[in-house]
Amino acid sequence: MLVWFASPYLRERVKDVAVEYQYYHEENRPTSTGERLEYWRKSLKFFANAPLFGNGTGSTKQLFERDAVGQSGVSAEVIGNPHNQTLNVAVQWGCLDA
Repeated sequence: MLVWFASPYLRERVKDVAVEYQYYHEENRPTSTGERLEYWRKSLKFFANAPLFGNGTGSTKQLFERDAVGQSGVSAEVIGNPHNQTLNVAVQWGCLDA
C-alpha cells in the first residue's frame, strides 16, 4: 500500500494498462502491454508445437520472425526483449531438455 501512494509512476503504469490493452485489442496497435501479451501468446504457441524437446537453443528470434510474415501491427513485431525468461527458455528447451 505504501508503494502505491509513494509512486506516481506505478499508479500511472497501472492506469495505462487498460488503455494500452484497448489499443492492442481493438486496433492491433503496438503498446507495451500489447507487445507483452503478444509475446506470451506466441511463445505459448511455439512451446505447444514442441513441448518436450523445444525448438532448439537460439530459435526464439527465428520463430518470431517467421510468425511475423504477412502480419500487421503488433502481430508483425519481432519482440527482442522477452521480459519472461521462463517462456524464453521453455520455447527453446521444452520440458525434458530443461
